[in-house]
Amino acid sequence: MRILSGGCPPPAELLELASAERAWDVWMTGAQHPALACAMVYARRGHWANAREIARGLLDLLVQRLTRFEAHRLLARCASAIGDVEAAKTSLGAAAEEAASAGYLHLEALALQELSTLGQRD
Repeated sequence: MRILSGGCPPPAELLELASAERAWDVWMTGAQHPALACAMVYARRGHWANAREIARGLLDLLVQRLTRFEAHRLLARCASAIGDVEAAKTSLGAAAEEAASAGYLHLEALALQELSTLGQRD
């Protein structure tokens, strides 16, 4: 496995691992998922395309709702950072729906609050 500057493997390799290591989808939730944690590192370093690629890929792979919720929120942050407010709103709406479908009322409220705050900035 290659490690890029910043200490994270490339997005494609992270997604390949996430696809092969399905137990991560069961035993690790939210930002604990190793691929999502690396995506968050990419985002903190301003590598929005890498973070977005990983988050989108994870949404195609994962079923664990808390991890999916966090992936949607990360997509919203990526979209907001590059100025795509509509995509950010869509991702936060998806995060709220993900939380609601799992009965995570506090997380649903968090996503809706972030959506409201984002709407006030346009």
